[in-house]
Amino acid sequence: WIYNVSQSDEKLGWLYPSSARYKELYDMTLHNLKPDTIMDDELLAPQDFLDLQVLWYLYQFSPDYVLGAYNSSHRDEGLIALFMQDGDYSLADLSYVLDAQHDHMGNVLPMYSELAASGQVELTTTPYYHPIMPLLMMDGWTMEDGIRVNKEAWPEDVQNHLVTGMDLFEQELGFRPTGMWPSEEAVSPAMVEPVTDVGIQWMVTDEEILKQSTDANGNLVDVEDAANLATPWTVTGAEGGEIAVIFRDRVISDRIAFQYGTMTPEAAVSDFIAYLDNVRQQLLDAGEDPSDHLLTVALDGENWMFMSEFQHQDNARPFMAEWYSRLADHPTIVTTTPSEFLTKGTDLPEIETIGTGSWIDGTLRTWAGEEEESLAWQRLVEARQALVEFEATNPNDPGLSAAWESLYIAEGSDWYWWYGLDQDSGYDENWDVLFKVHLSNIYRAINLDLPPYLQDLWTNPAVADPAASAIIEPMIDGIALPGEWDGAARYDAPVSGGNFDIESFHFGYDASNVFIRVDAATLDELDEAAGVGSYDSPDLAIYFMQPNAVNFNEAQTNFRTYYGNQILGFPSKHMVAFDFDNIREDGRAKWDLFSAQGKVGDQEQWTLTGSSNLGGCAVDEVYEFSVPWADIGLAPRYSTRVKVVTSWRDSESYGDGMDAEMAPPAPAEMVLPDLEEWVTLLELDDAVGDETGDGDYVYPLASDFNTPDGGGLWDATHLTVRQSAWNAQFILTMSEMTDIWGLANGFSHQIVQIYVDQGETSYGRTAMLTGANAEVHPDWAWEVAISGTGEPGAVQAVQAETGSASARGIDVTGDVDAKTITFTVSKDVIGSDVPNYRYIIVIGSQDGFGTGKWRDVMEDAATWTLGGGANPAPDDGIDYDPNIIDVILEGDGQTAMLSGYDVAGHTYAQLTGFEMPEVPQQIFGASVDTVTSSSAVLTWSTTVSEATSIRVAPAGQTPGAEDPMLSTPAGTDHAVTLTGLEVGTSYWAYISANETEDVVVWFNTSSVVDETPPDLLNLAAEVLEDGRVTVSWYTSESATESVLINGESVHEDPFATKKNHAFTTEVLGDGTYNLEVISADASGNLNSSTLSFTVDAGATVDDTPGTVDDGGTDESSSSEVSDTTLQVVALIVLALVLLAFLRVRGHEPDEDDPWN
Repeated sequence: WIYNVSQSDEKLGWLYPSSARYKELYDMTLHNLKPDTIMDDELLAPQDFLDLQVLWYLYQFSPDYVLGAYNSSHRDEGLIALFMQDGDYSLADLSYVLDAQHDHMGNVLPMYSELAASGQVELTTTPYYHPIMPLLMMDGWTMEDGIRVNKEAWPEDVQNHLVTGMDLFEQELGFRPTGMWPSEEAVSPAMVEPVTDVGIQWMVTDEEILKQSTDANGNLVDVEDAANLATPWTVTGAEGGEIAVIFRDRVISDRIAFQYGTMTPEAAVSDFIAYLDNVRQQLLDAGEDPSDHLLTVALDGENWMFMSEFQHQDNARPFMAEWYSRLADHPTIVTTTPSEFLTKGTDLPEIETIGTGSWIDGTLRTWAGEEEESLAWQRLVEARQALVEFEATNPNDPGLSAAWESLYIAEGSDWYWWYGLDQDSGYDENWDVLFKVHLSNIYRAINLDLPPYLQDLWTNPAVADPAASAIIEPMIDGIALPGEWDGAARYDAPVSGGNFDIESFHFGYDASNVFIRVDAATLDELDEAAGVGSYDSPDLAIYFMQPNAVNFNEAQTNFRTYYGNQILGFPSKHMVAFDFDNIREDGRAKWDLFSAQGKVGDQEQWTLTGSSNLGGCAVDEVYEFSVPWADIGLAPRYSTRVKVVTSWRDSESYGDGMDAEMAPPAPAEMVLPDLEEWVTLLELDDAVGDETGDGDYVYPLASDFNTPDGGGLWDATHLTVRQSAWNAQFILTMSEMTDIWGLANGFSHQIVQIYVDQGETSYGRTAMLTGANAEVHPDWAWEVAISGTGEPGAVQAVQAETGSASARGIDVTGDVDAKTITFTVSKDVIGSDVPNYRYIIVIGSQDGFGTGKWRDVMEDAATWTLGGGANPAPDDGIDYDPNIIDVILEGDGQTAMLSGYDVAGHTYAQLTGFEMPEVPQQIFGASVDTVTSSSAVLTWSTTVSEATSIRVAPAGQTPGAEDPMLSTPAGTDHAVTLTGLEVGTSYWAYISANETEDVVVWFNTSSVVDETPPDLLNLAAEVLEDGRVTVSWYTSESATESVLINGESVHEDPFATKKNHAFTTEVLGDGTYNLEVISADASGNLNSSTLSFTVDAGATVDDTPGTVDDGGTDESSSSEVSDTTLQVVALIVLALVLLAFLRVRGHEPDEDDPWN
């Protein structure tokens, strides 16, 4: 309101000159305050900046106050003159305003002391650093996140907060209070005794707590009975102590907080009085004496006066004036203080066990139960434990007092309020830093080492030389073959590791694995070193960071190495350890996978969660590992940090060893490439112009919601759903988008929620997330709910089975130019069977201060609320009208669904959504795998098993009927080898399939003729126990495969797409065999290698290829393939992981359907 005073306003018009100047300055700075334009504008001129300073502080005064409306002695002519001045302020004016503030603030406490002495008000206290006392009094907990917070009850800490608060109160006001507003009105049976021990006789909490409480007969209290809610109760604590408790009437308190700001003062006060008159009548009807009852209105002033619609109504001053004047004259409503009422001696009902919770939902979930919150509590517990242990042996240390003071500060509620996803300040990182400062001060005060997560260790990563540059395909055999690790990142290890030294390590990847090579002491060298020191057994472990971590705030991660307890420098989630106890003669082995559980007691915990197959790692000249992305939580575009650690140990117990070397000194960092290939599952047009909710919703009145066409901010017009092997993606196209508030995700106005029905389960939910004010139909009960806005802190997924909420695995972005909002959700979050799920997608107006980030829809539109809905029910104060403005649907059933609520009947609207159709034919993953001077290998996939075709023409030309069209057989994976191409020429390849658009692939043949055959290395034949034989070899470039046993072909792959080659034969009879493998590169240059092997498995096989008696030799030869030809063959490989999920809901299996 301060920017918009009207000159003709009868009451406030005198403020117009300063208000107009303030609005002018506001408009000048508005553009410069947006993140995407910050500092683009010129800085304010000195006079403009001085005017802004004066007005900023001046408007912190109530105009009525400086006019002397409350007390004539407060009238300040100097401030009045400044209010009536149109800018051009001086430094003297600024000093005058600041001095006046100091003078008037100095009058506040004496004024309240006088009012308390006269009985006009009763003043209460709260625990000094505002802790959540029930949590401090709890003996540990495990909540929705499943993370255990191991702690004891801390009654002595609660007592300190209480005594300090009481002492400060007495110091400032001259007496000790008898009433208390517990921090966040949070209470429990355990906190009663310490509260009463400091002399508190009554306290206030919420109606929801009374609902959870049991009366003297052990029955839950019925809060719908006015006689129960409108009365104090006597409560006895779990360990003693008796106190009177008054319970906040949530309905009428919330009307003041959320509704009355949109009403005229007269109408709001009339509604308030009518509510109280109705309660009085209920008491009379029940035979009660209303004078024996107390109705409690309780709410935080900073919320309802300055953050509701009252902020536009002179911060509720007109309402309060009307309110107080009419209450003073009301014949049956008596305003009183709690202590005054309690001195009447009315018999109070007794509560056997008071509920545990706060004014927020009647629970403690705002301060505990999310990963970040649990992590903060664990760190507080660890700091307190260190302090207690130190004090036990150093009782006179001069730093103890400061350490305990820092601990009490860290116990305050606000740190835990801002942690997690349920609350978002917009700058949570600042709260995090301050919390860690106080934790650090505990350790520093008594000269203890800081834990790793409090040290400033988040450094820049090590620099690879060279950096990763390409996908690699190493053979995991412990031998570093020439060119095998080209394309991987390489890191030096300059620190000496003694007898288990690391020289360097390489880190690379392909489409599904990460590969690690460690150049370190060999097995022979380790055998010689064993027993030289204090430990006998070697250990080699690779530590991986929690994917995408950007700081140390990662729950259930570890920060130190397992044996030597050295600091890693990142929150490690996974450890891959080489299994030295089970190494085959050929060097192949398994690795063990451990997952971090965080610190429990005095040590970090690791849990064995898996092992690789034999051959997942190997050792010979070097150590080589192949680790699937999924095993360590990685996906395309994810980042991780890595350290390799060599150690010596006596046993496998934590800490029972010493680290030889950790490399590199700074962590290596790898950002995985974007290798995703997307398959479109759904294209759905949503009705245009239906952003009307139940049919008549209208926009808020603030200009922030204006658009060029007068709407469209919440009108989705199209939805695309697609998936890759790792993620599901939902792309919403909106009629209109802006980012007027400069939110980090690129859009401002929308909140989008996706409810996923995975099918019949025992844990599906129908209640939508808080703030939506609707339900899903029971037949559509959801297992996963995903919510996102332009604020990163408001992005989350809720799992119905556990109730846990997390932002991990969800990326939400907006594109104002394209008018799209994109949700990319990991299948670890949403589930793997994306095409067979059902979805309800809803859109509303994002409100950073709203319940669940939803903007309210009321009966009448106001500055920041939509209109066209219904006000809360008058009897229970609950909003039953949906805050949902648009629903993605096939057809026009939205209005009927969203209007299905009933305020009087206390029922919400029930929603359904859409099912996924059969997956259409699409071509995806088209790529040029190999290209030479005269040939190229192209591969692609299709979603439907059908034949495809390809035509090739010089780039820039569209193939015509005269160009040969070549077909691939029916299948989902396709490949061709093109030969006879011109040297140094660009080509376009057109790939076609039925009922889908062509895909065009460009490639350019080399200008250098390749006449060098591929090196054929490490040919091996492993005889398995059942008589089958696994043949493997490596080629220095992508090459074809041909395997001959005793001259008879047993395997062919004519496409030059692999460097690593492996093939397992059918069962062979006992005997000796000659093996020859032949590989040719894409240019047709051929190489071969031979060896002989013996089968002695006792197997009986028909038609065994003839055996030979002599040993044979290992020979190689090379030649060129003769005439250039065009080869087309279906590539027969295992289906991509992606395709395993392309099934169709609601259809009988089809024998020809590749997805069945």
